This record gives sequence, structure tokens and C-alpha cells, in this order.
Amino acid sequence: MNRALTRPEAKVNIYGWTISRYRFFYISCLAMIVYYWLPGYLFTALATFNWMTWIAPENFTLAILTGSSMGLGLFNPITTFDWNVATSSYAALAQPFFATCTMWISAIFGGCIILAIFYTNMNYTAYLPINSSSAFANDGTIYDVKKVVRNNKLVEELYQNYSMPYYSAGYILTVGANFVFYVYPLIPCSVLVK
Repeated sequence: MNRALTRPEAKVNIYGWTISRYRFFYISCLAMIVYYWLPGYLFTALATFNWMTWIAPENFTLAILTGSSMGLGLFNPITTFDWNVATSSYAALAQPFFATCTMWISAIFGGCIILAIFYTNMNYTAYLPINSSSAFANDGTIYDVKKVVRNNKLVEELYQNYSMPYYSAGYILTVGANFVFYVYPLIPCSVLVK
């Protein structure tokens, strides 16, 4: 970019364009500010628009299935008005359509597994947000590691008096899937064939 802006340029009409490099740079900068910064910083409500929960604000199941803040958001056809969020999982020019379909089918499949974990209350996940990367204490608050660690070591007595960490259904699926993905290539081929 520095080379493009500092090199001397001739006033030439290229494909009908006579704009200078600096003017193009300034217009692009202003467009990026309007397109990214204003919605992303000043009006973040565009990114989490839970219009389906407005239908029945007291319906917990609807919020779990379609909510984009504390729910899965998978089963909501329009989860956002922020174009950057809406198109983050689909890059038409960067990946083929079958790859996008695979991602969408996998997300729906993963969402169904998360729902199964949540509604069966596996590891007390029904008492926590369905999709969170935080660890929680037994009272539902964020887990405070400082209460069980002294001098960089876990103190068993403090741990027993405080709480064990509890994780959300989405986090349990993510960690479990990561173990499968990273361990699978380490399994010898002879074991897989049998």
C-alpha cells in the first residue's frame, strides 16, 4: 500500500477510471468505516437481533433454539442484520458450495447434539447458558479459579469447599469434538481397518 500511494502516477484513463490513488484510498477508508465500524462499534444490536423471541418473550425453549445471544441461533432464519455476521459462514467466492453445505449440515447436527446434552441435563448443563465458553461454579456464577489455587497449585481443601467447574452444553460438545479431531490422526491405520 505504501508503494502504491508513494509512487508517482500519471494521469491516465484506465478502464474509464480517472481517480487518483489517494482519492480512491480515502473513499475506500470512509466506506470501510461506514460499513464496519459504525455497525460494529456504535450499533452492536444489529449483530444480535432476536426477532423470534419477540413473538413469545417468556418462552424459554424458543429463546434456546433461536436466540443469538444466549441461545443456539441455528434455527432462526434471520439471526442478524449485520452483514459481516450474516455472511461469516458463507464466502461464495472463497469456498465451493458443497463446503458451505457441509458446514451448515454440521452446524445443525452439532446443534441437535447440544440440545440433547442440554435437555438431558448431562453434567448439570440445563442450569447454565446453553452456549458459553465460561466455567461456572455450583451456584451458576462464573468460576473463580483464585478461590482454589494458591502459589500456582490446586489446593484440594479449597476446591472441595468451593465447587467443581461446570461447563455449558456447547462447550462440552466443542471440547469432546476437539479430542476426537486431534486424536483420530494419531490412531494407526491398522486399527481403523479392523
